[in-house]
Amino acid sequence: MRCRLGNFKRMQKPNPWPNVEDVIATKLRERAFANVRLHYISILMVMVLVVATASCIGTVALWVKPPQYGYILTEDDGRILPLVPLDRPNHEDQYVIDWTIDAMTRLHSIDYINYRTQLQEARHSLTTMGWKSYQDAMRLSGNFKAIIGNQFVTTAVPIGPGRIIKTGNVMGRYAWKVEFPMLISYRASRKDLKDALKVTNQEQTVAVTVIRVPEYLNKHGLGIRAIVAE
Repeated sequence: MRCRLGNFKRMQKPNPWPNVEDVIATKLRERAFANVRLHYISILMVMVLVVATASCIGTVALWVKPPQYGYILTEDDGRILPLVPLDRPNHEDQYVIDWTIDAMTRLHSIDYINYRTQLQEARHSLTTMGWKSYQDAMRLSGNFKAIIGNQFVTTAVPIGPGRIIKTGNVMGRYAWKVEFPMLISYRASRKDLKDALKVTNQEQTVAVTVIRVPEYLNKHGLGIRAIVAE
């Protein structure tokens, strides 16, 4: 009897249909995997959306707002200098005096051949108002016409120390009023009837108003605003 039962079991064919529990387990694993994948895809889409939104906002901000530049003041050797507000002095008084005397002597040392180049170089020491005032004074006094017409060579030298007679603010700019004596010599390039070169000397007491200007206009941060000669 036992032998026959064993033979019966060996002769029984395998079930071609899968087990219900295995099918359910497989479906649950697939669904769990799909849920995990959907979760990570959702997180990735949110991150992409956040990055895209931030990029759009940044692009619009850069388009609407103009770029802002920062400036660093340096010496010729690369040393960084502090930026001083225009309503405050940026140099010691003696520095301003020396700078003013040098600028004025260069402004009045010209010749009838190279006067254009010389005046353009000296112009950097004057403000727009100062340059206009200087041109008007030279034209009204006839000095410029005399230099060209008589072929003069003019030189200017200080003949005494300078001093600051007044300080204060001019339209929100710190200002110094510098006074010093100056000798201007007019030397003719053509000889007179006595076969000599005529030289005319003129002594003046000059009062110069110097104001603060931005360093990108003048590296010293100074500019001549007005000149009064007596």
